[in-house]
Amino acid sequence: MYSFINRLSTKKNLIAGLLLIVIINLVVFPFFPALLDGSDIDFSNIFDLQFGFNTAYVIQTLTNLGQKGRHIYMLSTIFVDIPYLIIYGFVYAILINTVLHKLQFDFKLLIYLSFLISLFDLIENIGVIYFLQTYPDISLQMVKLTSIANQLKWLTVFVLFCCFIILLIILMYKSYSKSSKK
Repeated sequence: MYSFINRLSTKKNLIAGLLLIVIINLVVFPFFPALLDGSDIDFSNIFDLQFGFNTAYVIQTLTNLGQKGRHIYMLSTIFVDIPYLIIYGFVYAILINTVLHKLQFDFKLLIYLSFLISLFDLIENIGVIYFLQTYPDISLQMVKLTSIANQLKWLTVFVLFCCFIILLIILMYKSYSKSSKK
């Protein structure tokens, strides 16, 4: 897997991937509900954006969405969110790999964290699909599993983000040190 990420780690792929992530976040996610005549539905409380949730929250959120909102949420999860988690997993891996190469660090674990985020997001999405299919009969165990996956996703995002910021600081320091020696 590492050699595959290494081959993908080109400037062109990184820029294209980052642009794709921006487009998905600024265009696809906000406007997907409107394409399905769901512009009047409030999707601001969906599970993906929360840090953990309980059964009462799941039931209340799905009730508030209504039948049309639940249908749109299902389609969005399957056709937008699942492909998106694959895209951002690879793009973040390429980004981290690129920075590690510039620093000449051999710390492959950071590269795999991006895929761990994607895995937790996939588990969360499977749980969301399950909720949407079984509503109003929501399983407490499935809520716990999905909520744990959600929290692990966000914790891993936080760890990867912090590591990335530290790597950027090191990179800037090394660049500054080289330029000041000249």
